[in-house]
Amino acid sequence: MQSMSPTSPQFSKLVTGYSQILQSRLFARRIPANFVVSATIELDFKPELSLIKNVPIATWGAPFGLNVTLVDDRGTNHAVSGYSYCGPHDPLRESRSARGDRF
Repeated sequence: MQSMSPTSPQFSKLVTGYSQILQSRLFARRIPANFVVSATIELDFKPELSLIKNVPIATWGAPFGLNVTLVDDRGTNHAVSGYSYCGPHDPLRESRSARGDRF
């Protein structure tokens, strides 16, 4: 089941896209999908600035934090987190990407 909190119909394509990416990564590593009980992606667009002071600015925009947690069928959490920067949505700039799987 795919869900988002808070709910937002405008991001349903994003949730579906990340679900498809997770499924393809599991398949590529020959990990059965039912081994993953839950996957959580958390974005923090107002992270504590002291946490990101050593993150190089590789793009334009404001800082954000990202936490990803997978829970396997044995109840074990597998988590990773990091910080980066993102700019406002700019269709002209983003249309230069050659990737066809963008969402």
